[in-house]
Amino acid sequence: MTSLLKEQPNLQKKKLSLIKRIYIIIIIFIILSCIIITNIYILQVKNSKQYTILAQKNFTKLININAQRGLIFDRNNVIVSLNKIKYDLKLNLKIKTDVYKIIKRLKKIIFLTHKNISNLYKQINNNNKQKIFTIKKQLDYLELNNFYINKNLYPELFIKTYTERYYPYKNILSSILGYLIEKKKINTYFNNNNYVGVEGIEKYYENILHGKTGVKQIIHNSAGQIIDILTIKHPIKGKNIFLTIDTNLQKYVYQLVKKERVSIIISNPNNGEILCLLSTPNYNNNIFTKKLSKEQFKQILKDHNNCFINKTIQGIYPPASTIKPYIAIAALEDKIIKENSKIFDIGWWKLPNTNKKFYDWKKWGHRYLNVLKSIEESSDTFYYKIAYNMGVNRIYKWMKTFKFHKKTNIDLPHENIGILPNKKWKTLMYNIPWYKGDTISVGIGQGYWSATPIQIHNALLILINNGISINLHLLKRIEKQNIPIKKKIIQRLIKIPQKYWNIVKKGMFGVALKKNGTAYKNFIGIKYKIAVKSGTAQLFSLKNNKKYNDIIKRNKKLKDHTLMNAYLPYEQPQYAITIVLENGENKIKIGDLMRKITDYIIYSSQNYFIHEI
Repeated sequence: MTSLLKEQPNLQKKKLSLIKRIYIIIIIFIILSCIIITNIYILQVKNSKQYTILAQKNFTKLININAQRGLIFDRNNVIVSLNKIKYDLKLNLKIKTDVYKIIKRLKKIIFLTHKNISNLYKQINNNNKQKIFTIKKQLDYLELNNFYINKNLYPELFIKTYTERYYPYKNILSSILGYLIEKKKINTYFNNNNYVGVEGIEKYYENILHGKTGVKQIIHNSAGQIIDILTIKHPIKGKNIFLTIDTNLQKYVYQLVKKERVSIIISNPNNGEILCLLSTPNYNNNIFTKKLSKEQFKQILKDHNNCFINKTIQGIYPPASTIKPYIAIAALEDKIIKENSKIFDIGWWKLPNTNKKFYDWKKWGHRYLNVLKSIEESSDTFYYKIAYNMGVNRIYKWMKTFKFHKKTNIDLPHENIGILPNKKWKTLMYNIPWYKGDTISVGIGQGYWSATPIQIHNALLILINNGISINLHLLKRIEKQNIPIKKKIIQRLIKIPQKYWNIVKKGMFGVALKKNGTAYKNFIGIKYKIAVKSGTAQLFSLKNNKKYNDIIKRNKKLKDHTLMNAYLPYEQPQYAITIVLENGENKIKIGDLMRKITDYIIYSSQNYFIHEI
């Protein structure tokens, strides 16, 4: 009995201990259950999207669907920039296969060169991590047909389809169209390979031509074979655009000057539409549709002819005597000269109170000159005196009205701007004062004054339109466009008596059609009326002409530039033309070139005004 009483407390202790253990186990169980439930909640609810995406990445892939780029047409609906569909044959090594056997069988249906095969093995040997390799690029339609007929025999092969930009006119229109390059963007779920415009119209109207990228989802198995394709977002094709360019005119002009360093701009002065814009030598823009190595690209950039500089909007030249009509307008309006003012030109003009002489291009002088004859014969002496009497600041003010101080804002990227100098400009630039001799040089478009061909052409349009500015442009219309085209900007810049415009224009008419005119010999026998103004931009000066000629022989790039402006028909201008021939007249003379172009415009059946009227 006693022993039983002694065991009871022990049993009680054991019972309590057991109960404590059960409670501990229950608490641990509850804690573990909470942890598991919390983790399940985090996995299944809170982070479900994240883990779903990670799981899907194992068997799905999001891929961009590049939008078809808009096409480019000229004014006559001739296509000048298009998309060619290309087909590449690819090998997928995620599927275990014998490459040698595949190539052996593939030779029966597709023409494979030794180079194709060796390139494939090089790709495989040099890229251990990569699983997709190119067997042959750009299959023809027969090879493509043969492959699809036998496709079930080659589960490890597939066709990659893509479009490639193609320019059928190559060098002829590259100054205008520019080119594309590949731009890679890496997003979270997919790679996006896009070609974007980097020069010319392709760049300027990129947002219109490019379209909007779509997205598709590919579902594949562990071997990489495609099971299903789902389109998530359809691509939107880029809009087609139509240019003001006349391809036939551009092609004709290119054939005349393709071996020269020249800028040529032809426009309609009534609406600012550019019909021809050419910079030579230039490049074949199709070379950029292929992937260029760094070495190839460096070699292109080293080209001494600067093919990638569009001289029409980027070249900087002294405007030379092409500015004399504008100086004459200013001098007439400011009463520096009168309509019948005359001077006697002996071949030079001396700066007052100095021994400094400024010589005319015509050594023996032009004898008696009025404003009309000064333009016809392009007298320097006449304009030396005008420049001295006007002063540089007044010249600057007037030439601003002809927009020599600003860009034309033509619809091409990377337009340059020349220098329209005045006293303040020289002080800021060189920290030296402006001298009276500087003004004399500016009076004939030399010295510190420089301009781009498009600026020179723009000033010509303002003259033709009697002081009204019309913006130059290349875009004619956008197909099915909802975006308003930049409207034709008409702005009156100069308001002066019509008789002053008439005097200057009559002088330009005489340049081509009066016997004393500087371009008369180039236009003998023409049956149409034209107004012309030529100019010669001297790049450096020496008193000793023999030394000057010796330097020119040693370095042709120091030879004078020649320039010429023209418009026709004289009474009702429909064409304005500007030519800048770098480093003078070698194989072709600028007057002869202008004559060939104007003859083509008047007599060619491709004269677009004949078609449109």
